[in-house]
Amino acid sequence: MSTVKDVLRELAALEDPKMREANERRGDDHGVNLTHLRALAKRLKTQHDLALQLWATGDTAARLVATLVCRPKAFSAAELDTMISDIRSPKLLDWFIVNVVKPGRHAEELRLGWKDGDDLVGRAGWSLTTERVVRNAEGLDLDALSTRLRRS
Repeated sequence: MSTVKDVLRELAALEDPKMREANERRGDDHGVNLTHLRALAKRLKTQHDLALQLWATGDTAARLVATLVCRPKAFSAAELDTMISDIRSPKLLDWFIVNVVKPGRHAEELRLGWKDGDDLVGRAGWSLTTERVVRNAEGLDLDALSTRLRRS
C-alpha cells in the first residue's frame, strides 16, 4: 500500500516540462505523460481511501490517478457533485466522467443536475446526456434536446 506522499513523489519524478507546456496549451495544468500515469495507477490497483486522499490534494495529476484507483460505486451523488465543482482541467473532467461517474450509481441523477450548469459542469452534463442518448434514449425528449442544442 502506498501513501499520498509516495504517489506525489512519484508524480513529481514523472513531471516533464515539455509535457506540461503541451498540456497547458490545452487548458490542463499537469506535466505527466498519461501513459506513465496509467502505469502508476495500474501498480497501485484499487485503493479507495488513497484515491480520496489524492483527490484532496487538489493536484491535477494526483486527481487523475485518483479516478483510476477509486471505487466509483462508493461515492454518493452529493460527493460527486462536490468533486465536480472543484475541477478546472478538461482532461480531469473527462477522466472523472468516464472513470468515476459513468461506472457509478448516480449518472442519471447527476446528468439531470449538471446539464444546465456552466462551463465544465455543463460539459459533464451534456457528456452524460450524449451517453444516455446513445445507450438508452427511452424516456428522453429528443426533440427538446435537439431544440436546446440548436439554441446553444
